[in-house]
Amino acid sequence: MNDFYLQHPAYTKLELKAALIEGFNQLKAVYSSFDERKLFSLQTSQWGCTYTRFEWLLEIQSHLYHHRAELYTLLTCYRRNGLDVVLFE
Repeated sequence: MNDFYLQHPAYTKLELKAALIEGFNQLKAVYSSFDERKLFSLQTSQWGCTYTRFEWLLEIQSHLYHHRAELYTLLTCYRRNGLDVVLFE
């Protein structure tokens, strides 16, 4: 993961937004190409976890919601400490 982040830095809000949209579009394109057989075939991650592609999609979705909740919590704490932060524009 360190190598990934070194190769894909995103610093500004616009860069982060563009990266998120690009990643979503790539994911959508790949998953749209799967037939049912491929969608339910097993895939093993680099750390040894094995799920079907459908299950990986659910993991991706829950991971995104996890980070959204982390961000919301962090920004809420900032606001409580007097920093003027807009949560979602």
